[in-house]
Amino acid sequence: MVGELLNSKVDIIITVAASLPVVTHATSTTPIVVAGFSDLVRFGFAESLGRPGANITGLTNQWLELVRKRLELLKEMLPTAAPVAVLWARPRNRLVWETAEEIARQQGWKLLSPADR
Repeated sequence: MVGELLNSKVDIIITVAASLPVVTHATSTTPIVVAGFSDLVRFGFAESLGRPGANITGLTNQWLELVRKRLELLKEMLPTAAPVAVLWARPRNRLVWETAEEIARQQGWKLLSPADR
């Protein structure tokens, strides 16, 4: 389907996160606008959010950045707190947990998941 779009000389492709790998593989010149991708930089689709460096732009879900910021703020408020429990609404979302673990390691914390209990 992406090939058909490109053959019809579209000016832009608007896509959702799940289709992004297919679309980026098909073109490096047609502008791509993506809606709701978790982290374009982390997955190699952009060099940075401010300057993507490719033909991709769009909206990113800021929840990974929010996880990072919330834990950084917690560290500022309670610098000696450990362990730290992280609760989230969708336990199947491993990326949130992996991001929280990464921050925790940097802070010297051990995170406890509801699954750990």
